[in-house]
Amino acid sequence: MADKSQKYELECLRLAADCAQLANDVHNRILEPDFLASDVHSRALQIYFLRMAKLWTARAEQDPDGRFDEKIH
Repeated sequence: MADKSQKYELECLRLAADCAQLANDVHNRILEPDFLASDVHSRALQIYFLRMAKLWTARAEQDPDGRFDEKIH
């Protein structure tokens, strides 16, 4: 059970890191310098990815319970 819990924690932390990186990329527009979306949309995406990073970090601190979480899915 400890192995499953550790894998779960690592996967959640990986997802949190991915979300944080996406927020940074949206902010810096590294991936698409000619991005045409307004700054409002960019800021909304950045906030969304930062919120998801925070949520996945919190999930990493919990044991997997095997239930389907509507907030995530």
